[in-house]
Amino acid sequence: MSVGGLYRGVKARPWRDKKPRALREAARTACDIAAAEQMPIAVTLNGDALRWHAEAMLKTVPVHGTKDGKPGVLAAGDGLAFDAELSSLASGWRDLSIERRDFDSYLEWLRTVW
Repeated sequence: MSVGGLYRGVKARPWRDKKPRALREAARTACDIAAAEQMPIAVTLNGDALRWHAEAMLKTVPVHGTKDGKPGVLAAGDGLAFDAELSSLASGWRDLSIERRDFDSYLEWLRTVW
């Protein structure tokens, strides 16, 4: 199921193109979709939902970034100490982003877990 087909009058940011998104933006979109679909996770999370989704994405799907100036893909669970903007990790990874296909995979996982 594509992200664009999920919205029916709900204020959420559909991901209509195939371009990668910053991890923070993807986490915000995941929060919006969880609320729009009335997933239990949308009301279950206590605290920082954006951080929870960003950490869950890092554990479940490929997240891209740069380390020492070189692009790469983070290994699942690689240094989960995010900065405040969810754009870098204590392990040295910066400019974190997620591909559209991987975001769709994350949503499929999220729907099965909750």
